Amino acid sequence: MPDDQKPGHQPEKPSDLKPEDRLKPADVYDPNRSEEDEEHARKMAELFGDLDDDDAEETIDEAREDRDALRAQVDRLKASVARTRKENSALLQQVNDGKQAIAGIDALRAQDRKEAAKAFLTELKPVAEELVEALKEIDADERAANPKLDKLTVGVESTVKQLTDVFNKYGVKQDASPAAPSKDDAPKAEPPADDDDIVLQDDAPQTPEENRGEEKEQPVTVETIETIHAERDALLAESSQLSSTVAKAQADNLTLTRRIDEGKQILAREEAKREEDKKYAIEKPLKDLMPVIDTLEMGLSIINKKSRAEDPNLEYLAKSVENTLGDVTKVFNKHSIVQINPVDEAFDEENHEAVSMMAKPGAEPGTVVGVVQKGYKLHDRNVRHARVVVTPFD
Repeated sequence: MPDDQKPGHQPEKPSDLKPEDRLKPADVYDPNRSEEDEEHARKMAELFGDLDDDDAEETIDEAREDRDALRAQVDRLKASVARTRKENSALLQQVNDGKQAIAGIDALRAQDRKEAAKAFLTELKPVAEELVEALKEIDADERAANPKLDKLTVGVESTVKQLTDVFNKYGVKQDASPAAPSKDDAPKAEPPADDDDIVLQDDAPQTPEENRGEEKEQPVTVETIETIHAERDALLAESSQLSSTVAKAQADNLTLTRRIDEGKQILAREEAKREEDKKYAIEKPLKDLMPVIDTLEMGLSIINKKSRAEDPNLEYLAKSVENTLGDVTKVFNKHSIVQINPVDEAFDEENHEAVSMMAKPGAEPGTVVGVVQKGYKLHDRNVRHARVVVTPFD
């Protein structure tokens, strides 16, 4: 008979047993369990151990480890937010600088035209001065005695007035050369408003660490697993919000970079247009001068060689007009201005305007046989068509 079944036997107390000798729940005798069940329980224990260990509570050290990992993650996210926001602020400044540069192009174009007109007309100032001096030599009595002289004198006086009006229109004074543009004359562009689609806000959540310097010193408290769990939960929420903030900041970064690239392309195109416009910056003052040249040429055309030979005053004034037109031609050539005077040339609809037709023996069909009004070209641009008389077309 086993000792534990003998009369008077006292079993050992559980506290006196070694851990490995203590019974496990699976070893407790169950009168309803077969030997196969017991064998199965032993094998499962060998394979999987004590399954009840999974239900063991988290230790305070494990909780601290999780919390510290979350702290490190939050610090990394904060650094990422700060770095990206700093980059975005610099990018936003570039966007606004680009906008201001683009907005200023139109003002620069206007300034280019103003300066070009002044420089161009300043070169023509001697024309008016020469004509004024020529008029001083014409006596009033001599004008009254010679209708042709008087008519030419009236034309020259009209020309001087037209030139003076043109000079005044573009700010060219008769008594002084135009001064260099001052800083006050420089074009000013209104600074653009900040990008209204991208607002760089400091929406990162503040943690106690950020305000630690402003807070009063807190009494030291003993950590418990409950306080650690509470801090861990707060860190999880902060980490989630910071992740969203990082994603938004990075999206803003991409948008700003794209806008900078687009702005550079627009600015390059506008600057190229500005350079192209400089070629034609004097087109407007040229149009104002064309009637002046027409008046001089028309006045000169009514004076024939015989009349000039008979009247020294008429010859003097006519010569002054010829010299003036020669000086104008030199200035025009310098600025790539070409007069269109297509006598005996084939009609060209791009540069000529037919006002009438007239047959001429020996002339080919569509030949210019007379010029009613000369035309002008500035570089390759037609500023005014020549008005011409042509022979009939086939």
